[in-house]
Amino acid sequence: MTATPTKRYEHFDQPTSNAEPVIAGVGKKSQMTIKGRVTKWVRLAKMPNEQEQDYQQRLEHDMDKLRKYRSHLLFAKSMDTAGGRVVAIASEQRYIGYSWMPVLGEQPISFKFSKAIVIWLNSTLGRIAFRRVSGRKISFPQLSPINFNAVPFVDIRNAEVVNVLCDCFEDTCDELVPQFRDGRVPIRETWDDAVSQALGIERELIARCADMLARDAFVSKEAFYDQM
Repeated sequence: MTATPTKRYEHFDQPTSNAEPVIAGVGKKSQMTIKGRVTKWVRLAKMPNEQEQDYQQRLEHDMDKLRKYRSHLLFAKSMDTAGGRVVAIASEQRYIGYSWMPVLGEQPISFKFSKAIVIWLNSTLGRIAFRRVSGRKISFPQLSPINFNAVPFVDIRNAEVVNVLCDCFEDTCDELVPQFRDGRVPIRETWDDAVSQALGIERELIARCADMLARDAFVSKEAFYDQM
């Protein structure tokens, strides 16, 4: 077990007493499925010469505040538009995220709704919607919560839409997702099939969008130059 201290927190690479699990990293080796993977555990650091009783009181108070930022649904705060794999993840357990933004609110979003939204956002049309709020740099966008006001979402009040997308999540959540630069791969085609069925969007239209996205210069330079 290793602990990496910061001024306030220490981070561990395996479960540790009083440490909160964290979904971290948006690189190609970090989050490789749409259900997410815990990669760190975080705990309030003890100050030099701090009495154990004082530390435990401070630890309980601080970790309670930290846990308020847990969610079933996390959006990528930044991403590599070529080397990344997913833009959103859903987990049965609620987690906090590093480089991932939790979806919070007065009423926490359910795991079921989170699964439906994750399929939408990782589909071709969802990724294009995500690109509309790419911040200052298209190739490695840095996003903030206000960016998502412009992102269209599926209507989670429609039970039929939610059920189709949730079924797709369950069928694909354990599959390794190839990098964006790999273009049209089976798992992304499955997500697009589900979006087409759920939302009644012509499948050929989504396919044309998928082709254009795969040939985007910020997704695959090779595919971009091959079309010229």
